[in-house]
Amino acid sequence: MGARADASLVAGLGFALSWALRQHTFYKADGDVYLMSIVEGNLRHPHHMLYKPLVAGLHRLLAPAGLSLYEAGVLASALGTGLGVGCACWAARCLGLGRRDAWLVALTMLSVPAVLFFATVVELHGVYLGFAGPALLATAALARRPTPARGVWLGLALALAYVGHASATLLPAVALGVCLSYPVQQGRTAQDASAARSLLASAWALCVPMSCAAAVLAACLGILPVLGRWLDLGVDTHSAAAYVVRDAAAFASDPRRWASTLWFEWLLPYAPCNALALVLCFAGRWRTPARWLHLAVAPYYLLCVFLLPSPEFGAYLTPLAWPLALLVVRALRPVAVVGVAALGFAGGLAWISAHDQPELARRFAAGASEAAQARPFYLLLGDHDDVKATLVGLPDTGSLMLLHAGAVAATQLPAVLDRLDALLREQWRAGRAVLLTAGAVRQLDEVVPSGPQVLPGLQSRYDLVAVDIRREDAVFSGWRLHPK
Repeated sequence: MGARADASLVAGLGFALSWALRQHTFYKADGDVYLMSIVEGNLRHPHHMLYKPLVAGLHRLLAPAGLSLYEAGVLASALGTGLGVGCACWAARCLGLGRRDAWLVALTMLSVPAVLFFATVVELHGVYLGFAGPALLATAALARRPTPARGVWLGLALALAYVGHASATLLPAVALGVCLSYPVQQGRTAQDASAARSLLASAWALCVPMSCAAAVLAACLGILPVLGRWLDLGVDTHSAAAYVVRDAAAFASDPRRWASTLWFEWLLPYAPCNALALVLCFAGRWRTPARWLHLAVAPYYLLCVFLLPSPEFGAYLTPLAWPLALLVVRALRPVAVVGVAALGFAGGLAWISAHDQPELARRFAAGASEAAQARPFYLLLGDHDDVKATLVGLPDTGSLMLLHAGAVAATQLPAVLDRLDALLREQWRAGRAVLLTAGAVRQLDEVVPSGPQVLPGLQSRYDLVAVDIRREDAVFSGWRLHPK
């Protein structure tokens, strides 16, 4: 079986495992915001151009088969991870590894807890691996034979990765580290000469190709905002950098962040492979690739220190799982690699099991149905918990983020309430109950300028019947609205 067929099989198996382990709980607060914006018809994002169009496209394609928008989001993560792992297998073959070792690279990469976890939730980072996969292939081809043409290919692949996630601007660190770790040019390897001479020769050979890659990537980043405006996807390559540096000084001044970021973004979610990589930095023939790997980690680590207000558990570092897996497979015997992968899978599965709480959505769905007195219903939502539970547990139920009603000047509020009134009366005419969640009212009071005036506006037009259901099998807190 050829490298392409192996890669396709690995991609399919990686997708199948990710989909089988899919969660029924959102990770933190980004995924539900993205999906709710898709519901509202907004596919724009300044930093991650194709994520929302991809998820929306999958949903539109598979909705007739019963796939919900939430499931489309998880499907995108599983597909992206499968594609990324398949490309990693193919890239390993390009670097000269045999079929067995390439499969072990894919197995080890998928076993990394951060990779496995983000393959099973609605988030950018599982999808991003699919966009980064061609860059891994281009990196392997460039390491195998550095030429300007292959540098151009790498630049184009990096631009493709960027439209999946803006952190692709750090992928050149991964590419350079791999090219300097596994140099193969004119049949010579790093073991054929002294390490210093080999490194200098590889660096010299990479100068022109890497310059070509950088030039192509820079040109593509200059074109993307124009393309984004034409497609109405709102791409802004400059705002991504501004977003990173916005709180960088304050975050970097906290010494605790440097240690906690290292622990939560690298040491914990990439164990046990990263422990082996650290040991290899100081002993054995694989010191050079181990050290280059850690140098490639450095810019990702700095990004996390400067950017993240709370731990993301290795989400931004997932492309580094490929060189990490390469190092493990090359340094250990196959039996030991399988043992390391088994430990990684155990950690990832434990993390998934601890995080996934499908009963939250089930309880909300049961509580809302009871609050609606067994009638079809329409939801006025507010906080993240409302939105998450609705997208997971009530995918076919109509809903509106009431927060938008208060996000206007006080002089505009009567007109907004009139439009809301028309919408709600349409629901009642269709025989649906209308439910207002307590989270919606809480968000109105705390977040938006005209929010505190919305509830009195509703009370002047409708009767609000309080509902408070708190049981093991059902939870709902809010009001049932009736027209006066």
